[in-house]
Amino acid sequence: MSEKPPVLPHIAEPRPPLGPNATAMHPGPGERPALGWGAIADALLKDPDALLTALTGRASGALTGRLAALAFFGTAAYGLIVGLFPGGLQLAAVPLKLAGGLLASALICWPSLYIMLCLSGARQSALQVLGLLTAALALLALLLAGFAPVAWIFTQSTRSAAFMGGLHLLLWAVSCAFALRSLGLGLQTLNGRPMRALPVWGAVFVLVCLQMTATLRPLLSPFSGWGFAPRTFFLETWCR
Repeated sequence: MSEKPPVLPHIAEPRPPLGPNATAMHPGPGERPALGWGAIADALLKDPDALLTALTGRASGALTGRLAALAFFGTAAYGLIVGLFPGGLQLAAVPLKLAGGLLASALICWPSLYIMLCLSGARQSALQVLGLLTAALALLALLLAGFAPVAWIFTQSTRSAAFMGGLHLLLWAVSCAFALRSLGLGLQTLNGRPMRALPVWGAVFVLVCLQMTATLRPLLSPFSGWGFAPRTFFLETWCR
C-alpha cells in the first residue's frame, strides 16, 4: 500500500500591522482615547475605520467637538486665501463667513440626513449621525486647506473675480465629493449596507451650501458690512 502524503500544518498568513490610530482611537479598559489634532487628522486621512468606531463609542461627544473645530479652522484657513483677492476687511470677514456658513449648512441639513438614513436602514442615533457628518466636514476642510497653495497662486496672478470664483467652486466641489464619499463608505461599514438615500441628501447639502454663499456675499469683492445680503438665487451671485 502506498503511504499517504504527510499533512502539513496550516500556517496563517501574517496580518499587516495596525496603524498608530488603531491604538490611539481604540484604547484599552480604563484608558481614554487620543484626541490630539494630529491623531484626528491622521485618522481622517489614513484610518477612517478607527475614527468611525470612536465616534460611536464613549468619547464621541469630545471627538465630535474636536472635529467641528477642525472643520471650522480648516475652512477659515482656506477662507483667508479667498479674502486675499479683495483684501482689506475681507481678510477677516471671508474666513468667518465661509467657516460659519459651512457649519450652519451642516446643522440645517442634519435633521434631514438623520431621517433619510433611518429610512435607509441605518442604526445610528441622531448624535452619532452628527458626529459622522462632522467628520466629513473636517475631511472637507483638510482637503480645502491642502488646496490653499493652489488657490493662492491664482489669487496673486489674476484680477478676474469670475475666474477666481470658478476656481474656488471647483476646489470646493472636489473636496466635497471626497467628503461625501467618505461619509457614505463609513455608513456602509457601520450598517453593512449602502445608504441609498445618501446621494439625494448630498445633492441637497450642496445646494444649501451654494445658497449660503449667496446669503453671505460678497466674498470676492470689497467688504460691504456684516449683514446678510438681499435675497437672490446663488447662480446669479456666487462669484461676486
